Amino acid sequence: MISWIRNLLAARHNVRAHFWQSLANYTQAGGGMLLGIILARLLNPSDFGEFVFITASLSFLMIPASFSTAQLLISDAGRTPNLLNRVLGLATIVSGIKTLLLMGYVAFSLWQGNSTRANVAIVVALPLVFSDMLTTLRYDMEGRGFFKQNVFLQAAELIANSSVAVALILNDYGIYGLASGAFAGFLVQTLCYLRMYRHRLASMNLDFSLASSQFHTGFWLWLASMSSNWYSRIDKIILGKFGGPSELGYYNRAMNYGPISHVILNSLMTNAAIRSLSFESEAKVKRKRFFKNMAILLSGACANGFFWFFFAEPIVPWLFGSQWQPAAHSFAILGWLGIPYCLLFGSAALLYAGGYYRTIGIIHASALCLLVSLLSLKGSKSTLTSTDTSAIYCIVMMIGGVAMLMAALKSISYSPNYKKQTERMRK
Repeated sequence: MISWIRNLLAARHNVRAHFWQSLANYTQAGGGMLLGIILARLLNPSDFGEFVFITASLSFLMIPASFSTAQLLISDAGRTPNLLNRVLGLATIVSGIKTLLLMGYVAFSLWQGNSTRANVAIVVALPLVFSDMLTTLRYDMEGRGFFKQNVFLQAAELIANSSVAVALILNDYGIYGLASGAFAGFLVQTLCYLRMYRHRLASMNLDFSLASSQFHTGFWLWLASMSSNWYSRIDKIILGKFGGPSELGYYNRAMNYGPISHVILNSLMTNAAIRSLSFESEAKVKRKRFFKNMAILLSGACANGFFWFFFAEPIVPWLFGSQWQPAAHSFAILGWLGIPYCLLFGSAALLYAGGYYRTIGIIHASALCLLVSLLSLKGSKSTLTSTDTSAIYCIVMMIGGVAMLMAALKSISYSPNYKKQTERMRK
C-alpha cells in the first residue's frame, strides 16, 4: 500500500514536471515561430542567411570550449552538496575562454574588411559567451524539480526579443535588428536568473576544482555535448559556404518550422524525461515508460511528415511570403525529421538518465563526421542547395537515431549507473 502511494505521488510529480516543461517549450518555440513568421515577411532570405551564418560560425568556434555538466545537474537532482558551486566555477572559466575566441573572430573579420560581420558578431556573441552560466542555473533549478519558473522566463525573453527586433527592423536596421533582439532577450533572462538566485549566489564561493576533473571524468559528456551542438551548426556553415546566404535562409526556415512535432513533444526527450528516468531503478518500469514516450513521439512525427509532404507547396508562401516559395521542397523533406529526432533524442534521454555518456558521445561524433563528409563532398562537386542539405541531414540523422536506439535498448536491462558519476563528483 505504501509503495502504491509512493508510486502514485511520483507519477503525479512527473506529470506536473512534463506539463511545465512542455508549456515552457511551447512558449519558447511557439512564440519564436510566430516571431519568425513576422520577421520573414519583413526581411528577405539573404538577410536571414547571413545572420544564421554568423551565429553558426560563432557557435561552432565556441562549442569546444564548453565542458557541459548540464545533464549531470539534472540527474543529480540536488543530491550532491556543492555541485552547483563547482559547475559555476567551470562555467566561469569557459566564459573567459569564449571571450578570447570572440575577440579573435572580430579581429579576423575586421582584417578581412567585413565590418558588418564584426559588429553583428559582438552583439550576437555576448549571449553565447555567458550561455554556460545561465544553462547551469537553469538546469540546477530543473534538476531540483522546479520547471514552472521556466514558463515565465521564456515569456519574458520572448517579449523583449520580439519588441526590440521588430522595432529596429521596421526602422531599416535589418540584420542588426535580429542581433539586437536576441541580445535583449538574453539580458532579460540574465536579470531574472540573478534575481531568483540572488541569495545563493551572494553566499557562494566558486569552486574551480571541477575544471581539472572534467578532463578525466567528463570527457565523454563533453564529447556528446560538443558533437551534438556542432551537428546542428556545421550543416549551416557548409551550406552558407557552397550555396550562399539565400539557400541558407531557405534551409534555416525549413529547419525551424518543418519538424513541428519535435517542437510540440520534445519535453518527452529533454530534462523532465531525463529526471524521471534517472529516479527509476526498476528495468521493467523504465522500459514501459521509455516505450510509451517513443510511441507518442513517433505518432506525432509521422503525422507531421505527411502534413508537410502534401501541403508544403501552398502553405510556405502563404505563411512567410512569396519570396520563400523555393523553401517548400526543404519543408517537404525536413517534415520527416521528427522520426530520426525521436530515435536519436528520445533514446539519448534514457542513456543520459543512466549515465551512458561515452555511448552518446561516440554516436554523436560518428554522425558528425559522416555529415561533414557527405556535405563537403556534395558541395565540392556541384552547387549545394537547401534541398540537398535537407536530404543529407535527414539521412545521417536517421543513421545516428537507429544506432542510439539500439544502444538504449541494450542498456535498458541494466540498473542506472548515474550514481557512479555522482560519487566521483563528491570526491
